[in-house]
Amino acid sequence: MPILRSCSGLLALMVVPAILLGQATARPQTVRPTTCPASDSLLAPNLERPKASVTAVPGIPPGQVLVTRGGSIPKAGPVKAFMVNAVYSLTTPSPSAELSFQLEVADYKSRSGRSAALMLTLDDSVSLALGEMHGQPNLAIGLPPSASLDLARATTISGLLGDSPFTIDGPGRDAIRAVFIAAVCGLSVR
Repeated sequence: MPILRSCSGLLALMVVPAILLGQATARPQTVRPTTCPASDSLLAPNLERPKASVTAVPGIPPGQVLVTRGGSIPKAGPVKAFMVNAVYSLTTPSPSAELSFQLEVADYKSRSGRSAALMLTLDDSVSLALGEMHGQPNLAIGLPPSASLDLARATTISGLLGDSPFTIDGPGRDAIRAVFIAAVCGLSVR
């Protein structure tokens, strides 16, 4: 079963073991992030603030909050969906948020290797060669703070996974921005 069809599959893989081991302090919560002075200073004033909610899981890892949101890739092709995640301290959100990015690929069973190069083009001008994504059936890569900020600021996002092109649409960009703002500003979670 593809994990990224909804956030619930990936969350279950992370949350259930933590609950069973007593590491999770709370269950997943759906929260709509709100901007703060730190996010307002980092994001362009003309960017629309996100409408998307995120799923937050306090206590995974201990003392921190996992924030996640997924989306589908609109065109037919091997890249079917994505998920963006961030982790921040329960007590101190960070203006230098680091996002992780995962892609669900349809042809993972026929892929010869378990990795593929990821290149993103933001606003038709900024190219980010992010290196090799690893994993099967979903490919994942961690983004440094500068690339995370560039991704959150982007008004268009297109990519190449190996030689397979994909585009992240408006709702997808909204989801990325929502996770970024949650990591920078924090969320009201219990």
